[in-house]
Amino acid sequence: MLPEARAALRRTVPVEAVEDIAGVRPPSEHAERARFYGWHQDGPEGEVAVRKLSMVVQLSDPAAYAGGELELFNVVEDRPHDEAERWRDAARQQGSVIAFPAFEVHRVRAMGGGRRYSLVCWIGGPPFR
Repeated sequence: MLPEARAALRRTVPVEAVEDIAGVRPPSEHAERARFYGWHQDGPEGEVAVRKLSMVVQLSDPAAYAGGELELFNVVEDRPHDEAERWRDAARQQGSVIAFPAFEVHRVRAMGGGRRYSLVCWIGGPPFR
């Protein structure tokens, strides 16, 4: 990360660590069987309560899979349908980076075919006040 970006991030969100990168690995047994993740948060309580930001980098070409869309609750539920669709399309593009607060409710929709690879990481810091 560039020093200027790191300094700006520290001014807005106290950051202490970046967790190990969780992408490019075999999916969990649950995810492989179900091929989706339901609505959830990445850091509301417990050991992961230090997570401040979640980040997903789309590694797969969108033509390589069907379904598997990353959705943020406030985008798909609180925005007009056409705006939500544009967001989904942008998030599917290979190389796209989506960063959002770890407490944001989100999901990955069921896969319809192919394989979707993504790089996932969390940026942590002291618990929110």
